Amino acid sequence: MAIPLITAAIGAIGTFLSAAGPAICRFGTALMAKLPVVLDTINKVVQIVTSVAQLFGVLSPDEDLEELGAKACQADKNSEDFKTNEAYINYLRNEVTLDHEAYAKRGDMECMAHMAAGVSVVSQGVQEKTGVEITPDFWVEATRLSLSAAEVGKAISAFGKSGDLGVFVDYLKGDLGLEQKLQAGEIIKDVVSELNPTWSQAEVEGAVQNMCAKARNNEWEQEA
Repeated sequence: MAIPLITAAIGAIGTFLSAAGPAICRFGTALMAKLPVVLDTINKVVQIVTSVAQLFGVLSPDEDLEELGAKACQADKNSEDFKTNEAYINYLRNEVTLDHEAYAKRGDMECMAHMAAGVSVVSQGVQEKTGVEITPDFWVEATRLSLSAAEVGKAISAFGKSGDLGVFVDYLKGDLGLEQKLQAGEIIKDVVSELNPTWSQAEVEGAVQNMCAKARNNEWEQEA
């Protein structure tokens, strides 16, 4: 089982993230605190976040999330200086030139900080596009379950209608009361069924049960 990031590592990453501003630093450090100390793990998060951000039009197909995060960490302005996240991302794209020499020499802690910053930036972009709050917990569970961008996108849209995407994570972890559990379960089954229209009800329910079992058994940590 992978070892969680130790306090010293979180502190080092937080130091790099602090340059990107308080909002990005809070989100990025919260995300990293939930991950094993394995560079490949944050890479997996970046892959799913990038795909989802492209799905919602926050990133273009050729954009590199880590480079965007690196720009956020070296920029003179941060997200709090802009009225919209879209304006902030356009600023990073068009007005901030990446320090390629420093970027090429970055160590593992700085690399993870850049990835965490990038995840934070585009998460705010997805939130702005959908009106649904995106939390570090959500990305962690989506990545641990190896959900596709389509599955994540459907979950965001479906749970966004109820006003709380956090219910998705709580359902998987078994942290809901009976009434909320029943409501959330129906939403998740609808999402799975919509993405797999040829599946029987039993297959849909089996897939949802497997998701819950994997989330509760901490399988991602074992695989990492």
